[in-house]
Amino acid sequence: AMVTFGAVATWTYFQTPIYATGAIVSIDTQRTGGDPIQGILGMRETRTLANEIETLRQSLSIGERGAERLLERYNSRELIKDEATQERLDAMMRNPETDVNQAVAIGMQQLGFVTIAPLNPQVDMIRIGAKHHNRRVARDMAQFYAEEYREYARSKSAAGREAASEFLEDQVASKRAQLRALDREITVFKEREGFVALDTEAETAVQRSTELGIAISDADVERQTAQIRLNALNNQLAAVTPSLVSATASGTQREIDALKDKITGFETTLSSYYANNPALLQDPSGVPEVMQLQRQIQQARQQIQVLSEQLVEESLSLADISLDGDAMAGLAVKKQEALGLELDISRLQLQAAALGAQQARNDQRLRELPSQQATLARLERDLAVATESFLILQEKYNDARTQAQ
Repeated sequence: AMVTFGAVATWTYFQTPIYATGAIVSIDTQRTGGDPIQGILGMRETRTLANEIETLRQSLSIGERGAERLLERYNSRELIKDEATQERLDAMMRNPETDVNQAVAIGMQQLGFVTIAPLNPQVDMIRIGAKHHNRRVARDMAQFYAEEYREYARSKSAAGREAASEFLEDQVASKRAQLRALDREITVFKEREGFVALDTEAETAVQRSTELGIAISDADVERQTAQIRLNALNNQLAAVTPSLVSATASGTQREIDALKDKITGFETTLSSYYANNPALLQDPSGVPEVMQLQRQIQQARQQIQVLSEQLVEESLSLADISLDGDAMAGLAVKKQEALGLELDISRLQLQAAALGAQQARNDQRLRELPSQQATLARLERDLAVATESFLILQEKYNDARTQAQ
């Protein structure tokens, strides 16, 4: 017993002590409409605890920024004493194209210095654990990871707000300039030509062209905002694994592509109905054919949602990433949203094209009017469309500024 005790005591005495610590991060998963990119552009956020845990586990950029701060206080050999890992790091650092922060972050991840886990099932909190043979390094590692994650989350949110605000600001400025130019043009025209009155046929054509022009403008704004939302989602997916952003050559992806083609066919037919009667965009209940097309599109979208879950599993398998059920579900929802936005963008492009063709036919009637009436009709149509679009965009932009403040 004495010999055993002595051997164990001696072995323990010469072991390098390992210090463990941790930081607790609270995650707000119940945000509703507080972000302009959600409230103004209609983007709903699927921020779950599982998503944030996987972002922390997989995001190398957070580890790189944490490693950069650690290297300001300690050298790489103080941080990593494992000889095999240190040799690989030395080889990486000898390459001028290798970033030292990335190398250290990779080494720390390989050795498991940092662990990410939910605090407990009852609360939306994450524990960032850190262990190291140097107690100061362990303390700083947990602190820096928590702070860099907070800055990452802030910058991600700020990027979305900035993109939304810049887009709306540019649109408002463009419409304001267009309004001023049209107003001056109409004033000059009336001063030069004298009083010109539109007859009933011309007024009807102008009203019809105005409705079509507003619908085209709305479709274009919706398409651009959908593209902003899609870019934001793809950035979030890429933070976990790039394979979730790009399509794979799997059978599942081919099934999704076939359904997307089917939806595009339905949308093309729908667009012709909308072009002939823009009011159907708001209330299609009076046309059974339109209702049937919408149901078929909805069914195809539901099939895509199911297939997108399989696609997520395939993509993670290719990237050799293992997730728990909640994390998998969270990523599947984001992928479903991304696929839905791709379909929305395609639909809005088709819709705008069909409305534009109908407007071109309607404008032909305006061109057949007497010269003075045709010019005035075109100008008044353009002014009415620009005014309506400007008012809508101005309201959205003001809301965005108020919410941001």
